[in-house]
Amino acid sequence: AIRPSMVYGHGEGGFVRFFLGGAKRGGAARVIGDGHWRWSTVHVEDIADLYARVLERSEPGQVFLAASDETLSFQQMVEAASRAAGAGGKIAPWPPEDARPALGALVDLMTANTVVSGAKARRTLGWNPTGPKLLDDLDHGSYQLRPALVQSAAERKSVAVPGEIFTFLARSKDTGGAYALLHVTLGGKVGPPPHFHDAVEESFYVLAGDVTFTTGDHSVTVSPGGYVNIPRGTVHRFANAADQPAQIITLVVPGGMDDYFEEAGVPVASPDAAMPTDKELLKKLVELGPKYGVEFVQPTP
Repeated sequence: AIRPSMVYGHGEGGFVRFFLGGAKRGGAARVIGDGHWRWSTVHVEDIADLYARVLERSEPGQVFLAASDETLSFQQMVEAASRAAGAGGKIAPWPPEDARPALGALVDLMTANTVVSGAKARRTLGWNPTGPKLLDDLDHGSYQLRPALVQSAAERKSVAVPGEIFTFLARSKDTGGAYALLHVTLGGKVGPPPHFHDAVEESFYVLAGDVTFTTGDHSVTVSPGGYVNIPRGTVHRFANAADQPAQIITLVVPGGMDDYFEEAGVPVASPDAAMPTDKELLKKLVELGPKYGVEFVQPTP
């Protein structure tokens, strides 16, 4: 069994999001009590590593505490959350008796020392937390507010594989990995073979042409203005039903597929460029699939 300290990372974490939300709504993050209570923390990737080590190496019945060597006062965390939320580090006192109607028993947790040690996991399992520290993550990492993304047509990059041209409207690196948005030009009478993504959900909006989407034994042809959502893990394919190119907007959540297409494809000048015909590019697309969580369920001809 694993008993985690306060988990954070990748812009998530219940308590951290609570601190950030308070600062965004009220212009200052709230400190319950005098704020001197100290908490242990652990990055989500470090706790994932610990779970793997417990499954692989631990004897049944063992209990491990998941905590890095970082301990912070409640006030330190709240001040950093205030900075990350754009409130300039401002904090506001919140007496426990005033907080209790809103938070209930959580007030008792937030006004108590919760310092624990992960020494047992380090000693017996070789666990070594390496994730960013919470204060660093709040001040410089995944909790930082991203600026609005503004992009001109001239700034967009297009890459191609046989039958498809991908134009990047929003890159994963610009969205903190949350999503990628692509314009896809789909050649006449072509489309990728059946495949699935275990960790990615896709949505398609057809701009031009008729595109046939297939999941299992069900196929539907979607005309301009039509929308299709493919849940993660669903085997699917799509193909242009006409001889003329089709145009699709594709949203992938979370991001990463844009990096896949960039690595597998070749640069082209625009969404209207001539598509490559080199079958080696298709082979490369299939071979790179596992690296990006894409599995094809039948070989590409």
